[in-house]
Amino acid sequence: MFYPKVSILIPTYNSAKFVSEAIESALNQTYKNLEIIVVDNCSTDDTFKILKKFESKFLNLRIYQNVNNLGPVRNWQRCIEYATGEFSKILFSDDLIDNTFVVKTVPFLLNNDKVGFVFTGTRIFNEKSSRNAYFIGNSGIYKSIDFIWNSLIGGDLGPLPVSPGNALFRTCDLKKNLILEIPNKFGIDFGQLGMGNDLLIYLLTCIDYQYFAFINEGLAYFRDHSNCLTLSVDNYQCSFNYNVARAFFLDKYFQDAKLKTMFNSVLIDQFNKGLIINRKKVNLARDFYSIGKQFKYDKLFFLKIKFYRFRLFLINKVLRIFNRNE
Repeated sequence: MFYPKVSILIPTYNSAKFVSEAIESALNQTYKNLEIIVVDNCSTDDTFKILKKFESKFLNLRIYQNVNNLGPVRNWQRCIEYATGEFSKILFSDDLIDNTFVVKTVPFLLNNDKVGFVFTGTRIFNEKSSRNAYFIGNSGIYKSIDFIWNSLIGGDLGPLPVSPGNALFRTCDLKKNLILEIPNKFGIDFGQLGMGNDLLIYLLTCIDYQYFAFINEGLAYFRDHSNCLTLSVDNYQCSFNYNVARAFFLDKYFQDAKLKTMFNSVLIDQFNKGLIINRKKVNLARDFYSIGKQFKYDKLFFLKIKFYRFRLFLINKVLRIFNRNE
């Protein structure tokens, strides 16, 4: 049986504490035709020394180090440039994957040119606890259009991944769809943050393929710790950045008028409250768009958002009262 080469790409920076575990989880894959590429982004700790010790022991492991720190997203790109596999999986240096991750995800893409990517259920863990994330239903094939709509305004699939850390893509799609810079009016440097660029990989891939696939098993493990990139920025700012990326996607790549008006309703609900970004007061949700000039929103959908938010508030309040009385 033919087994196409798969590249596991590990971008790393000052990850001496965790990188060994990430590499070992890649090396322990049951899939045989595998290359592992690690690119150190000019670490200032012992990361590169640890990497060199691994390299001398494994023929399918290739280690690189950038001359200068490129920033997170450009280092992702550097990893992808080194990849020679037909399929690629980004494994961040503080995360892990089950030893069956590759062997279980490859069949969904192999000889199936209508499926753009496959992701798995995920365990988010730290030293004290763990929880499930991104379990959307039964294993199988789903429509890409549902991924797009769900990612922009929510839907029946529930929360979907933004990080590519639990997914397998075709290498050519990663090269094509990793956008380094996202134009915006707020002075946000997406090349340094990576919050938004990652989601665009999924959304842009969805445009080119009719379906995506999901595996209903927790085969990816995201580490929850204080130095995690997304945890280093407050939740409000993080949500803001992702919505700038979503607006960019709607403006430049997926101009669906109905979806855009519904998404605009989400923007108004969340961000039309005088938010301060880089010392600039944002009073209009239309500022999220760097290209489009017209701004319309769905008043009925906006009221539904308000209703569901109020209902959730009441439910949580009742639960708090109930728990206090137990």
